[in-house]
Amino acid sequence: TSLTDVTGVQTCALPIYEALSEFDHVLRLYADDHRARYAKGQTFIRMGFTDEAIGEFQEAVRLRSDFFDGHLALGQACTAAQRWADAETALLRAVRLQPRNPKGQYALGRMYAQKGDGARAIKALRKAVRTDPLFFEGHLALGVAHAENHDHEAALLEFTKAVELDKRSAVAYRHRGRALFHLNRFGDALKDLGRSFELENDNPVTLLFIGRSHWKLKDYDRAREALKRAAAAHAGNAHAHLALAEIAEEQGDYEEAIAEYARVVELVPDAAEDRKSVV
Repeated sequence: TSLTDVTGVQTCALPIYEALSEFDHVLRLYADDHRARYAKGQTFIRMGFTDEAIGEFQEAVRLRSDFFDGHLALGQACTAAQRWADAETALLRAVRLQPRNPKGQYALGRMYAQKGDGARAIKALRKAVRTDPLFFEGHLALGVAHAENHDHEAALLEFTKAVELDKRSAVAYRHRGRALFHLNRFGDALKDLGRSFELENDNPVTLLFIGRSHWKLKDYDRAREALKRAAAAHAGNAHAHLALAEIAEEQGDYEEAIAEYARVVELVPDAAEDRKSVV
């Protein structure tokens, strides 16, 4: 979104506009204040104006070339804008400035992951957690990168470290439960997914994998209950409807199966030709 798209102050909270006015006042007095440029860029980020934020971060690092936070923020903003080359340049600069700061490698890894470069994502995220073994977000992101690379054993190790670091994280338990599911450890998966559900009720992904795990264990009643809750929690959850259709077909309830398959096709039109699109 561009600031020029905004036609009136009423579209954003007035205090943010007042903050921008204050930054402009400071910059009129101190034109070379790189921290004011950085702070103004962060305000633009909170407003959703990524292009304007990038401009401020670029000016901040022009004014102070060794400004780690500026290069980091610039790289993250360029990642959000899918400006991959600019993001990589800024984040590599941040890493060179502070090689022992895991935030640089973490942001670099996240950028590579979003770009679809799994190998580089894993390499950068490994460096982040090697630098700081207690970096919860780093272990979580590395686990996700391994899972997306279909290495569920490696993912399980990282998610276990994340759970050990924060036993109140529904996200960590959910990811570990998913890894266990993909390793065909359905009973163990249900334990973690159940803990995730206790911490964060009605998350559609948690409910989906609870349902799938019960299905694998042939507990059809519990499977259907969880999958129906998953579908209700997210109206566009084609995954849940697909699982419900396959359970109905498996049990010989073809009328119900047809109704659920119809719902899948309605949600994902090309699923009729390619069911992998919703698996």
